[in-house]
Amino acid sequence: MNKKLSVVIAAIFATSASLAFAHDPQSEPMNNQPSAPEALAKGKADDAARLNQHVNTDRVSAVDERVLEVEKDLPTLTRTEVMLAPASLGSVTDEKWAKLHAYSNGTSVERIKVYPSTGNKTEEFYYDKGDLEMVFLEPNGASREGHDTHAEGTKYYFDANGLFAINVGGRMVQDIDLEAKAMGAKLQRESTALRNAAAGKATGDLPK
Repeated sequence: MNKKLSVVIAAIFATSASLAFAHDPQSEPMNNQPSAPEALAKGKADDAARLNQHVNTDRVSAVDERVLEVEKDLPTLTRTEVMLAPASLGSVTDEKWAKLHAYSNGTSVERIKVYPSTGNKTEEFYYDKGDLEMVFLEPNGASREGHDTHAEGTKYYFDANGLFAINVGGRMVQDIDLEAKAMGAKLQRESTALRNAAAGKATGDLPK
């Protein structure tokens, strides 16, 4: 092999090696990859989200169990019926409720259910030692006094900080948006109005 041919072959091998390196994914800079601190921060955020979801699920289950206890004890609770004028709760809701049933254990109200003047929609409010813990919006609850565990509707769960979970038709809502938070605040105001009405208080100057 002459010297000129050897030089050409060497050049070809050098060019091939250069092209192979240029297209090697491992040799390209990882500009889109997060840094170690960023990856750690994301991992912690994901863990916190999973933990929060787990905690919410446990808290929801605890409230559901208590609601079942209240419903089981319904025949033993003292029921108070209050007839409502259509606009008596106008400062806190657009619903035209006709009456409410409040159930007390002798110390505090445990349940309030409101009925419409027309239609079948109802709302059920549940309390733990006077604190609102769940509201169930049922499309077809007017025909019965008790709670139907198989009824489909929307459940709003509350604690001392306000709304913390929502269940729509048996499925938990993953993200509580501003609209849902506004609905939660509205239900809290309505709860206060209904408790005042059940206690025989005026409803004209309730919190808005």
